[in-house]
Amino acid sequence: MFEVRANPAETTGNPIVGMGRMSHEAAAVDPAAKNVYLTEDNRNRAGLYRYVPADTSGLPGSLEHGGRLQAARVKNTLNADLNVADTGQGYEIEWVDIDDPDANPGAFSDATVTGTASGPFLQARGQGCLRMARGEGLWHHAGKIFIVDTATGRDGGNRPGMGDGAVWVLDLNTMRLKALFVSENRLAANNPDNVTVSPRGGVVLCEDGGGVNDAFGFGERLLGLAQTGDSYIFCKNNANLSAGDIAGAGKSVAPGDYRGREFAGVCFDPKGHVMFVNMQSPGITYAIWGPWAKGNL
Repeated sequence: MFEVRANPAETTGNPIVGMGRMSHEAAAVDPAAKNVYLTEDNRNRAGLYRYVPADTSGLPGSLEHGGRLQAARVKNTLNADLNVADTGQGYEIEWVDIDDPDANPGAFSDATVTGTASGPFLQARGQGCLRMARGEGLWHHAGKIFIVDTATGRDGGNRPGMGDGAVWVLDLNTMRLKALFVSENRLAANNPDNVTVSPRGGVVLCEDGGGVNDAFGFGERLLGLAQTGDSYIFCKNNANLSAGDIAGAGKSVAPGDYRGREFAGVCFDPKGHVMFVNMQSPGITYAIWGPWAKGNL
């Protein structure tokens, strides 16, 4: 969780507040407007948020000058549920101010979930705002925000918000939100988490579902999305490490089967030549070169 608070001495006129007291997951900055888009990871109690900074200079420390926290609402549809979706599904959204981003959590209960929700989510839902299943990765590219919901869909018990995940795209010029990809089964995508977009516009997803068996065996995967919206396997976690493997690399981690551990933090260098990605456990960072022109990444 992170939080930005205003300096009271700088607060004049309308209250200047921070980014909210919630289960923060990811943040992505619109470089034009300097707004910060935020996801919330709390199953079926997850809003989609935007922080509008008072200081739009983009300089280091500018977010500490405060701003307004807002939540997304589907136009003409109160309390829209995006925790179940179909590929291509779209909405037009608007933004609603959250009066008290620092409000305490409280009880929330409906047909899908019973538990504690953040103060911002309770206020957002009270104003008809949308909810997601579990907000995860965010990435800005070419005037669009790519948003991962790791649990969009239904499980075998038909429970909403317990599925295999989705990728949404928010066009910042039109405020149209569209489901670019919705996983229909674990082979297509096994709870994607982190996301990046290459300088060429290719989407890469890190899985975090504990591993899946496919044609290449068991493990977590780094997935790409084709221009058709279909997923494909870019690479697979095959880290089943013996004591000899670890000694040969000069490391000191415990030997074991790490194939079910997630990829994380995928990104490209600014020129798009090298992809960097972490294997969260046992803690490995990979640098991957192209030639990217031979594919869609």
